[in-house]
Amino acid sequence: MSKKGSVLHSFYSEKTQRFYRLVEVQGDFPCLEISGIKMHCQGAGIKSTVNAMAASLKPVRGKVLDCCFGQGYAVLELARQPGVEKVFSFEKDPNVLEIARVNEFSKSVFENPKVLVANRPVEEALKEFPSGFFDAVLHDPPSMKIAGELYSQEFYNLLFQKLKKGGKLFHYVGSPGKKSGKDIRRGVIERLKKAGFKQVLEVPKALGLLAVK
Repeated sequence: MSKKGSVLHSFYSEKTQRFYRLVEVQGDFPCLEISGIKMHCQGAGIKSTVNAMAASLKPVRGKVLDCCFGQGYAVLELARQPGVEKVFSFEKDPNVLEIARVNEFSKSVFENPKVLVANRPVEEALKEFPSGFFDAVLHDPPSMKIAGELYSQEFYNLLFQKLKKGGKLFHYVGSPGKKSGKDIRRGVIERLKKAGFKQVLEVPKALGLLAVK
């Protein structure tokens, strides 16, 4: 794991009552921290994990859904794929988007013609899309403690409905609950299968799951 460096940007939001920090990571993308909780900082590193997540969906083409924008690292990687027409990404926390706009590794995403970023909860925005609209989905949610709704059966049902037949869903899970003995990954797999995904495979390099409709 790369070593952390200086704090590049930080502030406190009265509205969310959370602290936001963008922290330099030597040899890697900066890490977003929300009230001390690190985002995208497990495994071999942020950049390596993002590349592995995008690679799990290859060949990726057409319209792609990125459920949780974060700092947009995955969005930029998806948009680089020549077969991708459009990446639709959603972020409900405007503070996260504010940091991304000053992040040297993220801010170009807002000028990318292949990317649409919306400040909306993905679970609400998805309902406005027709069934089978997306060719692929990348779901890299915050922890279950922060965004339990994005691990729910209702949300997985919605993802299944909006994905084309034969389309792929990559779901980042990480290793939460490992120390306490909780098997969060198993619960995710069960709910994905209940939603209709017949094939759910482990992707250890990307710390997640690949589901096919």
